[in-house]
Amino acid sequence: VFWGSVLLLIFNIANFCAASVPAMAARTTDHEDYVSGLAAVQLEQELAKRYGDILTDEAVAQMLADLAFSEEFLARTGGVNVKYIYNNFLQQAVQTHFAEPDGHFNGLTVAEVFGSETIKVGYTAGWLATAEYMLRVMLLLSVLVVLALAPVFAGEYEGMDALLLTARYGRTRLVWAKCIAGLGFAAGLALLVLGLNYGVAWLCFGSEGLEASILFAADNPYSFIEQNLSCGQLILWQSRLAITAVLTTAALTLALSAALPNRYMALAASAGLLFLPLLVSPSPERPLYTLWMLAPAYQLLSNHLLALGTFSLGGRSLLWAWWALPASLLAVGAGLCGAKRAFGGREVR
Repeated sequence: VFWGSVLLLIFNIANFCAASVPAMAARTTDHEDYVSGLAAVQLEQELAKRYGDILTDEAVAQMLADLAFSEEFLARTGGVNVKYIYNNFLQQAVQTHFAEPDGHFNGLTVAEVFGSETIKVGYTAGWLATAEYMLRVMLLLSVLVVLALAPVFAGEYEGMDALLLTARYGRTRLVWAKCIAGLGFAAGLALLVLGLNYGVAWLCFGSEGLEASILFAADNPYSFIEQNLSCGQLILWQSRLAITAVLTTAALTLALSAALPNRYMALAASAGLLFLPLLVSPSPERPLYTLWMLAPAYQLLSNHLLALGTFSLGGRSLLWAWWALPASLLAVGAGLCGAKRAFGGREVR
């Protein structure tokens, strides 16, 4: 657990340094030099304010004119699609949606690209980069939870179980105390990691871009989400799904720890249960696919779950990801009851 925590810290710092502010670079046009770090953040935030709060056809035309690559630059790049060349996030976004590969206007209107959705323009680069590296960080955090909780019950089977199970509260309060401590550890660790990372992001970006639509952004792990989410809504969804996933992982690990004869088997089984849905998945065309996406691993990889679309409830259209909450509650309840039954009902030898 100690070395897992060290690895998580190193991995988190490395991802932050590679994907967030220190690695950012931007310029307005190809005639300028790149600026990096906080200077790049400030430049892109100022760019986002130039064209109004709502994306319009007039704003698109102005962006394409202001942020276009020079003919000389395009000739030097050898005909590379402009959406793969980065000056700043706004240039890449507008050319991804409204430009031909050579940078000329493709003739589409905002309504033709985004339908009836109202697209808010704002600084999305920093928040999307933060959300992207948090996908990897939270997946590693779940591994740490498995490492920490696999021995909670199974570790007692190395000789301590006979003493504990003959104690007055060994089959009742002790079991619930272990479960509560395990869930508390998992939730506390997740909240700490989420709070630290998003707290640092807030210090770097402020509130700029939290209302901006992720639909008006270039290629990123959330590009295939069709719903008009803002960056702030995306961060809230990622945090919510991370908590439910970690709690589900913790409860199922506790159940396996109580049911299996030693900590190594519990560790292997818990890790397998966590990663199996990523390795074996039904076809997206099958009904089982949407239920499969509620597995803890896919809740941690929230971009996959959020891309499933919506369902109707009481005349309202809700994201399918809402089902992660009742699925997590059921899994946590089943895991804790399974742990109580397995450990509390164990025969003393």
